[in-house]
Amino acid sequence: MSLSPELIDFFKSLFVVAFGVFAGLLLAFRLAWPKVERFFVKLNVMKRPKAVGKETLRTSAYERLLLLVHRMDVQQVMQRNYSSDLTVEQFQQALIGDIEAEFEHNYTQQLYVSDAAWLAVLQLKKYTVDLIRNTGAKVGSIDAFVEEVLAYSNQKGENVNLQTQVLLKKELNA
Repeated sequence: MSLSPELIDFFKSLFVVAFGVFAGLLLAFRLAWPKVERFFVKLNVMKRPKAVGKETLRTSAYERLLLLVHRMDVQQVMQRNYSSDLTVEQFQQALIGDIEAEFEHNYTQQLYVSDAAWLAVLQLKKYTVDLIRNTGAKVGSIDAFVEEVLAYSNQKGENVNLQTQVLLKKELNA
Protein backbone atom coordinates (compact mmCIF):
# COMPACT_ATOMS: atom_id res chain seq x y z
CA MET A 1 0.00 0.00 0.00
CA SER A 2 1.47 3.24 -1.04
CA LEU A 3 0.49 6.63 0.13
CA SER A 4 -0.03 9.42 -2.28
CA PRO A 5 2.37 12.37 -2.18
CA GLU A 6 -0.52 14.72 -1.27
CA LEU A 7 -1.39 12.58 1.75
CA ILE A 8 2.25 12.57 2.87
CA ASP A 9 2.41 16.39 2.55
CA PHE A 10 -0.85 16.64 4.54
CA PHE A 11 0.55 14.56 7.41
CA LYS A 12 3.82 16.53 7.35
CA SER A 13 1.88 19.80 7.57
CA LEU A 14 -0.34 18.38 10.32
CA PHE A 15 2.74 17.29 12.30
CA VAL A 16 4.42 20.70 11.89
CA VAL A 17 1.27 22.54 13.01
CA ALA A 18 0.71 20.17 15.96
CA PHE A 19 4.37 20.48 17.02
CA GLY A 20 4.17 24.30 16.71
CA VAL A 21 1.02 24.45 18.82
CA PHE A 22 2.57 22.13 21.43
CA ALA A 23 5.78 24.19 21.56
CA GLY A 24 3.78 27.45 21.86
CA LEU A 25 1.65 26.08 24.71
CA LEU A 26 4.74 24.81 26.51
CA LEU A 27 6.43 28.21 26.19
CA ALA A 28 3.29 30.04 27.39
CA PHE A 29 2.99 27.69 30.36
CA ARG A 30 6.66 28.24 31.32
CA LEU A 31 6.21 32.02 31.15
CA ALA A 32 2.89 32.16 33.00
CA TRP A 33 3.53 29.54 35.70
CA PRO A 34 5.49 31.78 38.14
CA LYS A 35 2.60 34.27 38.21
CA VAL A 36 0.07 31.50 38.75
CA GLU A 37 2.22 30.03 41.51
CA ARG A 38 2.51 33.42 43.28
CA PHE A 39 -1.26 33.80 43.10
CA PHE A 40 -1.80 30.43 44.78
CA VAL A 41 0.78 31.21 47.46
CA LYS A 42 -0.96 34.53 48.24
CA LEU A 43 -4.30 32.78 48.31
CA ASN A 44 -3.02 30.22 50.83
CA VAL A 45 -1.45 32.92 52.99
CA MET A 46 -4.71 34.85 53.07
CA LYS A 47 -6.71 31.75 54.00
CA ARG A 48 -4.49 30.84 56.93
CA PRO A 49 -5.57 32.37 60.23
CA LYS A 50 -3.03 34.82 61.54
CA ALA A 51 -1.58 33.52 64.77
CA VAL A 52 -1.04 36.30 67.27
CA GLY A 53 1.87 35.50 69.50
CA LYS A 54 1.89 36.03 73.21
CA GLU A 55 4.63 38.63 72.84
CA THR A 56 2.50 40.63 70.41
CA LEU A 57 -0.42 40.62 72.84
CA ARG A 58 1.88 41.65 75.68
CA THR A 59 3.33 44.55 73.69
CA SER A 60 -0.13 45.65 72.64
CA ALA A 61 -1.34 45.55 76.23
CA TYR A 62 1.51 47.76 77.44
CA GLU A 63 0.81 50.19 74.60
CA ARG A 64 -2.85 50.38 75.54
CA LEU A 65 -2.04 50.85 79.22
CA LEU A 66 0.37 53.67 78.38
CA LEU A 67 -2.42 55.34 76.44
CA LEU A 68 -4.81 54.75 79.35
CA VAL A 69 -2.35 56.37 81.77
CA HIS A 70 -2.09 59.36 79.46
CA ARG A 71 -5.86 59.62 79.13
CA MET A 72 -6.32 59.34 82.92
CA ASP A 73 -4.01 62.31 83.50
CA VAL A 74 -6.11 64.85 85.38
CA GLN A 75 -5.26 67.64 82.90
CA GLN A 76 -6.29 65.47 79.94
CA VAL A 77 -9.55 64.42 81.58
CA MET A 78 -10.44 68.01 82.47
CA GLN A 79 -9.67 69.25 78.95
CA ARG A 80 -11.88 66.59 77.38
CA ASN A 81 -14.82 67.30 79.69
CA TYR A 82 -14.60 71.03 80.39
CA SER A 83 -17.80 72.99 79.92
CA SER A 84 -18.56 76.26 81.69
CA ASP A 85 -22.27 75.31 81.75
CA LEU A 86 -21.74 72.53 84.29
CA THR A 87 -21.79 72.76 88.05
CA VAL A 88 -18.78 71.54 89.98
CA GLU A 89 -20.62 68.37 91.00
CA GLN A 90 -21.66 67.67 87.39
CA PHE A 91 -18.11 68.31 86.23
CA GLN A 92 -16.74 65.94 88.88
CA GLN A 93 -19.18 63.23 87.82
CA ALA A 94 -18.24 63.73 84.15
CA LEU A 95 -14.54 63.43 85.01
CA ILE A 96 -15.00 60.34 87.14
CA GLY A 97 -17.31 58.77 84.54
CA ASP A 98 -14.72 59.40 81.83
CA ILE A 99 -11.97 57.78 83.90
CA GLU A 100 -14.17 54.79 84.74
CA ALA A 101 -15.13 54.32 81.07
CA GLU A 102 -11.49 54.45 79.96
CA PHE A 103 -10.52 52.01 82.69
CA GLU A 104 -13.31 49.56 81.87
CA HIS A 105 -12.41 49.70 78.19
CA ASN A 106 -8.88 48.52 79.02
CA TYR A 107 -9.72 46.16 81.89
CA THR A 108 -8.73 42.96 80.07
CA GLN A 109 -5.19 44.20 79.45
CA GLN A 110 -4.30 42.92 82.90
CA LEU A 111 -4.12 39.44 81.37
CA TYR A 112 -0.98 40.36 79.44
CA VAL A 113 0.94 42.57 81.88
CA SER A 114 2.62 41.92 85.20
CA ASP A 115 0.80 42.26 88.49
CA ALA A 116 3.01 45.22 89.41
CA ALA A 117 2.07 47.06 86.22
CA TRP A 118 -1.62 46.44 86.72
CA LEU A 119 -1.41 47.47 90.37
CA ALA A 120 0.29 50.73 89.33
CA VAL A 121 -2.56 51.45 86.91
CA LEU A 122 -5.13 50.68 89.62
CA GLN A 123 -3.37 52.99 92.07
CA LEU A 124 -3.22 55.75 89.47
CA LYS A 125 -6.95 55.43 88.83
CA LYS A 126 -7.70 55.53 92.56
CA TYR A 127 -5.40 58.52 93.07
CA THR A 128 -6.98 60.48 90.21
CA VAL A 129 -10.56 59.72 91.25
CA ASP A 130 -9.79 60.59 94.88
CA LEU A 131 -8.15 63.85 93.79
CA ILE A 132 -11.25 64.81 91.81
CA ARG A 133 -13.67 63.81 94.59
CA ASN A 134 -11.77 65.46 97.44
CA THR A 135 -11.11 68.76 95.68
CA GLY A 136 -14.70 69.46 94.67
CA ALA A 137 -16.08 70.08 98.15
CA LYS A 138 -13.88 73.12 98.72
CA VAL A 139 -14.67 75.26 95.66
CA GLY A 140 -17.68 76.96 94.09
CA SER A 141 -16.91 77.30 90.37
CA ILE A 142 -15.46 75.01 87.73
CA ASP A 143 -12.56 77.37 87.06
CA ALA A 144 -11.68 77.41 90.76
CA PHE A 145 -12.00 73.62 90.80
CA VAL A 146 -9.60 73.27 87.85
CA GLU A 147 -7.10 75.63 89.48
CA GLU A 148 -7.33 73.77 92.79
CA VAL A 149 -6.82 70.36 91.18
CA LEU A 150 -3.87 71.55 89.09
CA ALA A 151 -2.31 73.35 92.06
CA TYR A 152 -2.59 70.25 94.24
CA SER A 153 -1.16 67.94 91.56
CA ASN A 154 1.75 70.36 90.94
CA GLN A 155 2.32 70.89 94.67
CA LYS A 156 2.44 67.15 95.32
CA GLY A 157 5.80 67.04 93.57
CA GLU A 158 5.68 63.43 92.46
CA ASN A 159 3.84 62.90 89.23
CA VAL A 160 1.97 59.63 89.65
CA ASN A 161 1.17 59.48 85.94
CA LEU A 162 4.81 59.84 85.00
CA GLN A 163 5.87 57.20 87.52
CA THR A 164 3.32 54.76 86.11
CA GLN A 165 4.45 55.44 82.55
CA VAL A 166 8.08 54.84 83.50
CA LEU A 167 7.17 51.57 85.22
CA LEU A 168 5.22 50.35 82.17
CA LYS A 169 8.05 51.23 79.80
CA LYS A 170 10.66 49.54 81.99
CA GLU A 171 8.61 46.35 82.20
CA LEU A 172 7.97 46.27 78.47
CA ASN A 173 11.63 46.71 77.65
CA ALA A 174 12.86 44.27 80.29
